Amino acid sequence: MTPKKAILTSFVFGAIILVFSFTFIDPNLIFFANIAPLVDIQHFLFSFGRDHAVLNGLIFSLLLILWYPWVKSLLKLRLKTIIIVSLIISAFGIVTYPAFSHDLFNYIFNAKILTIYHQNPAQVSPFSFVNQDDWVRFMHNTKAISPYGLAWRYISAVGFYLFYSISPSFLSAFIGLKLVNFISFWIAFYFIYLCLKLLQIKDIKTRLTFFLLNPLILWEGLYMAHNDMLMATFAIISFYFLVKAKQAGQPSAKQTNLLLTAFFLALSIATKYATIVLIPVYIWYLIKPKLDISLYATLALFLTAFARWPWLHSWYFIWPISFFVLNKNLKIIKFFWIFSFFLMIRYLPFAIQRSWSLYHFREVILLLGIPISIAIINKTLKRFNSLKLKHAF
Repeated sequence: MTPKKAILTSFVFGAIILVFSFTFIDPNLIFFANIAPLVDIQHFLFSFGRDHAVLNGLIFSLLLILWYPWVKSLLKLRLKTIIIVSLIISAFGIVTYPAFSHDLFNYIFNAKILTIYHQNPAQVSPFSFVNQDDWVRFMHNTKAISPYGLAWRYISAVGFYLFYSISPSFLSAFIGLKLVNFISFWIAFYFIYLCLKLLQIKDIKTRLTFFLLNPLILWEGLYMAHNDMLMATFAIISFYFLVKAKQAGQPSAKQTNLLLTAFFLALSIATKYATIVLIPVYIWYLIKPKLDISLYATLALFLTAFARWPWLHSWYFIWPISFFVLNKNLKIIKFFWIFSFFLMIRYLPFAIQRSWSLYHFREVILLLGIPISIAIINKTLKRFNSLKLKHAF
């Protein structure tokens, strides 16, 4: 594939995902208020998704199936081109509707409670404003208070208010919160790159591609804008300073880097708590000279995600998948790359039925995804080794 074709296909993928996402829009939400042609398109897409649910499910499946060979073809290109492709795909995410989750709406309204109503979203639920705010109409879990930490509360409030204060509309607030995740994603990429350089890990282009174009990271972190993306970003930054502290020669430099490690890990924990499991891993890394910190950090976050069983959502795996490209063992990277497909295909029943009535299907797919991913990796490696032996003779 040429760079021009890669960039063109990234626009095609981004546009299809954007249009597809609006087939799931809540009918109570007028996304493009006062823009009549766009309102008509919104109603058409909602009707299409409702009336052609099976076709919609097939479109989603086809997107996933085509995604993997497309990314594989991009590996032949320069990293610069791959970054441009990811930038285009992720930019579409700023206005893509969060098709499979309503969490973004809760983030937006919680930010509104804090900045506009001057109340604490950790104490006051959106339902308290049901008689004075139309936005409550298209929210879910309206009686739930915000369960997230202080870091997320105030960072999301900044993203919300910067745009809402300029143009007080839902679309402005939506874009403000989406940009928080967009910026988080690219900061995470930058620090992953720095970590790979610092750890002197080979195959940097392959690893960065698997992060930049991982379907789970893009869909859950950018399109549906879960705050797990910000939590993972702070954790990656803390990881970078931890490795710098371990390699520092001067005691003052080591101390500074350890303080920065603690600071960013604290921000990560104060976003969504899950990364608290990294504390013992980090301490162990400082004690044991040759510990494969990337592997144990990935494993700790992977097992933590399963702690939420049976309420195990695919976006929880943003936690380990953000770290997986830092692993020295390519098998781990290939496992999570393939496993991401199964985490995404869990949405297929919802794409068709618009409900979680087949909830247990998600769990079956998840459990089958682990051994199938391992089997595919082993089969690929055996085939590769047999080809090497064949050419050797």
